[in-house]
Amino acid sequence: MGLIKAKRIDNLEMYCLEDELIGNAIIKEGMWEPVIHHFLTFLLKNMKDPICLDVGANIGTYSLSMSPYCKQILA
Repeated sequence: MGLIKAKRIDNLEMYCLEDELIGNAIIKEGMWEPVIHHFLTFLLKNMKDPICLDVGANIGTYSLSMSPYCKQILA
């Protein structure tokens, strides 16, 4: 039950708890719900300076996925 620095499939890093469902998936697989991650990046990469809202941000995995493409993220 420790904090692990995980490298995600998008080359971003985040600290995750290894005994927590989402964190464990990121540590082992590099991403939580990769289909949603790819869909978000597909939508955002062609927008000019989007402002995104991450409702129920939990540990911030979607906010982190959106961060390279967004002008601002509200989580």
